[in-house]
Amino acid sequence: MNKVYDKPCAKHYPDFCEYCAAKQRGCEYAEEQIPLPTTPPRTVPFVCVVGEEYKTITNPNTNKSIVLPPDAVAVWNVIIRGEEFNQYKEVLKGWDWLKLNEPEAYNILVA
Repeated sequence: MNKVYDKPCAKHYPDFCEYCAAKQRGCEYAEEQIPLPTTPPRTVPFVCVVGEEYKTITNPNTNKSIVLPPDAVAVWNVIIRGEEFNQYKEVLKGWDWLKLNEPEAYNILVA
């Protein structure tokens, strides 16, 4: 794909769209030919219910907030409940998971 007319459109290659524009019709490249990057789903370190909504979590000490994805919200809820019921083994698992998967959230929520 070194020639201009061999490149796909912006739908498949974000920096280039002249090819399909010059043809004045849709792109002939199938999405299967150019695989999109995928990330494997993250697993939480314990059994818990993972919802489907993003939520804003606020650190009560600093009043800083961050929006967390559903799996991180579930881990956060387990951390908070674990602290209430002295389940520190689960709390530590949650903090380690948060540090690895959501480092920005970890820095905001731990302070």
